[in-house]
Amino acid sequence: MAQRLLDEKLPGTILQMAYPPCGEVPDFELPTNVLVMVARNGAWTYPHKDRLAKEIELIDRWVAKTHNKVFLWTYQWRGRKPDFNGIPFQTPRATGAYYSMLRDRITGGYLESNTEAFIYNYMDFYVYGKVCWNTHVDVEALLADHDEKMFGPAAKPMRTFFDILEEKWLEVVSTVTETPLGPAVGYPSAHDCWTRIYSKDLLAQLDALLAEAERIATEKTGAGSLTVRRVRFFREQYYGAIKENSDRILEQERKVADWTYRVGSSEPLKLGTWVVKVGKVEPAKRATDVTIERTALSFHPAER
Repeated sequence: MAQRLLDEKLPGTILQMAYPPCGEVPDFELPTNVLVMVARNGAWTYPHKDRLAKEIELIDRWVAKTHNKVFLWTYQWRGRKPDFNGIPFQTPRATGAYYSMLRDRITGGYLESNTEAFIYNYMDFYVYGKVCWNTHVDVEALLADHDEKMFGPAAKPMRTFFDILEEKWLEVVSTVTETPLGPAVGYPSAHDCWTRIYSKDLLAQLDALLAEAERIATEKTGAGSLTVRRVRFFREQYYGAIKENSDRILEQERKVADWTYRVGSSEPLKLGTWVVKVGKVEPAKRATDVTIERTALSFHPAER
């Protein structure tokens, strides 16, 4: 189609997606009116230099093949992961650094970032839009301006609060695997997420930062001020959602632990069959002897 346009001397550009399994650069020449859109993991790759180098290398090969800048499609979304719901995943520093770095390689981009609540990633869209408008924009100045206008005298503890959340989310998505359907994030287990990454100590730290921000805002702007209400809003929408999901997952683990029976590798455990009748539960007449073995696959990774 692209060659036909050239042969007929018709204006126009053909946009072609470079996405697995057709994501690799071909070994033949492409018509000069083809604009390639390269699908990559995106800004969450930025802190991981080895993965970032691979992304840049592929983009550079497409630029060399087309003799033109490419369009970029990237992914900054959590997907359908119920165990990770309620976690704000905006990463404005990584977003700004990633797209600024690619300024000489891309002609535009599409940032796919679905979420159950827009407030969870609004700063990514803000920074992305600013960088696309001016690829040399000072991202740190953007964040400072946002914090000052949003939180006034409470800007410092709120910036620390947001920075911690960015750091922790980048830890959650630190593992990416290339698959036939494109890059896929290897999320940690729910246990690892809510006991190590978003630990009780971390939640206490976040709670203290919000309390400090509200104290400063109240002293400087008054108890009912817009600044105080904004701090409380982020306590509810960010910290509250994290805490709610942490409590839910940990309660599920506690309930499972209540049913745990620890035995040796060859010690038999007798499991009886129980019958439920109206008003009572009683053992059945039959029972079976079962041997439970402790193996690498039969217990939680934390116990291996």
